Amino acid sequence: MDGDKEITAHFEEDDPVVEYELTIESTEGGSVVEPGEGTFDYEEGKVVELEAAADEGYVFVEWTGEVENIQDIDSRETTITMEDDYTITAHFEEDEAERYKMTVNIEGQGEVELEPDQEEFEEGTEVILKAIPDEGHRFVGWTGDHEGTEEEITITVSEEIDLTANFELYEEEEDDEVEEEPMDLLWIFGILAIAILIIAMIVVFWKRKESEVEEENEDEFEVDEEMSDMEEDV
Repeated sequence: MDGDKEITAHFEEDDPVVEYELTIESTEGGSVVEPGEGTFDYEEGKVVELEAAADEGYVFVEWTGEVENIQDIDSRETTITMEDDYTITAHFEEDEAERYKMTVNIEGQGEVELEPDQEEFEEGTEVILKAIPDEGHRFVGWTGDHEGTEEEITITVSEEIDLTANFELYEEEEDDEVEEEPMDLLWIFGILAIAILIIAMIVVFWKRKESEVEEENEDEFEVDEEMSDMEEDV
C-alpha cells in the first residue's frame, strides 16, 4: 500500500449441473443387478453400466423402453449414455432349449477340466474336456459314452452323457522297462558272442584250408624235384 486503492471482485453465474433420471425395471424371470432397479439420478453425459441376470429356467431377451442411447439392446451387459430422462426394462423369457447333464467320473489320480465349466448344457453346446494326470501318473483313456486316448476332446451335447477319465501310475511302467532292459542287453551280447564265434570258426577253417593247400603244393614240388633228379641220372 503506497496510496489509496479501489478494487472490485467480479462474479458470474456458474453453469448449473444438469441431471437426468434413469428408471430401470424388469419383467418376470430375472432382474437388473447393475446399477439395480428403481430410479437413479445421473449427470448429463454419464455412461452408466447395465447388467441383467436371468433366473434359472429363463433367458435375457433384450432391453425395451427408451433405448435409443443403449449401446446394445440385445446384450445383457451394456451401457446407456444419459442425455435425457429414460425408463428402460430388462425383458426375460422362459428358456425353451433342451438341457442335458454331463457326468464325468475319475478312475485313478487326476482331474478333468471342462470349458464351459458346468453340469448341464443346452443342446448343441460344444464342451471341451481336458484330462490332467496327477504327478507320477498318466492318462490312459476315456470310457463310457466316449472312448479314446486323446487327453483333450470336444463333445457336442445332444443327450445325457456319462464318461470316465482313466489314470494310472506312471512309475510302474518305468520299473517294467528297467527290468526288461538287462534282458535286452543279454540278448544283444549273446548274439554278438555267437557272431564272433562263427567268424572265428570261419577264420580257422580258411587257415586250415590254406595250410593244406600249401602242404599239397610242397609235396608236388618235392615230387617234381625227384623226377627231375631221376631224369638227370638217366
